[in-house]
Amino acid sequence: MGGLIDLVRRKHDLVPDYASSWWDAVRKRSLLDGIETFCFFIGYPRSGHSLVGQLLNAHPNTVISHELNVLRYLKPGFAREQIYALILDRDRWFADRGREWTGYSYDVEGAWQGTWTDLEVIGDKEGAATSNWLAQDEDKLELLRERVEDPIRALHVTRNPFDNITTMARVGDISLASATRLYFRLADTCAWAREQMDEEEYLDVRHEDLIQHTARELSNMASFLGVEAPSEWLEPCAELVYDEPNRRREEVEWDAEVVEEIEQRLDRYPFLADYGFQA
Repeated sequence: MGGLIDLVRRKHDLVPDYASSWWDAVRKRSLLDGIETFCFFIGYPRSGHSLVGQLLNAHPNTVISHELNVLRYLKPGFAREQIYALILDRDRWFADRGREWTGYSYDVEGAWQGTWTDLEVIGDKEGAATSNWLAQDEDKLELLRERVEDPIRALHVTRNPFDNITTMARVGDISLASATRLYFRLADTCAWAREQMDEEEYLDVRHEDLIQHTARELSNMASFLGVEAPSEWLEPCAELVYDEPNRRREEVEWDAEVVEEIEQRLDRYPFLADYGFQA
């Protein structure tokens, strides 16, 4: 009974979005019909998702909105075109904010943020919340496939876990121990999601590699999404990316036993095994 009440409440809360997205979808039907791929993110808070999302959003054939949290629209019954219309509206919202978030500007000057030449890929950047939703209801992944109808592509963005955990603790005002537990719960969900998807549906993106080899990593992501990687996109994106990753782990004091325990746990995940405190 509680689940039904929650569903009714969510539907009631989303009534304005349902109405506005329905009319928006009708007006944009020819544009939305041309979209071929849906992209979403899984992962952890404070891991570099915003940077990846906005670099992809600057591509001439791609729109990636900022933290719409698409999965919450699935069970209330939003259709493919409504979800896509909401993504476009959310991107306009982020543009009105100057594409600034948590003290950083994600404005890629000279690129296609908010515009496109031929819209082929659409998606939303919300990694941690998406992972939490999947952990609560694993059926949502299959429901997502059915609802969007287009091929799905999942980007799993990782950052050195010690930097990630440090930042999660600081921003969330929680202990390192609590942040560590949260981090590995999300890692478990990401490992599960990886098993549920075909090879062409899932891509690991290392934050550190993106910073050090921006053009190469963006080209890999473009290929994964089925679009080209023109120099007119790669060059302004490279200008936005900072020179080195922030080593937040060095800003707090870590117990040696805790470091060793975390490093042992990292070895259980293929996508985290190469990370370490000194790496």
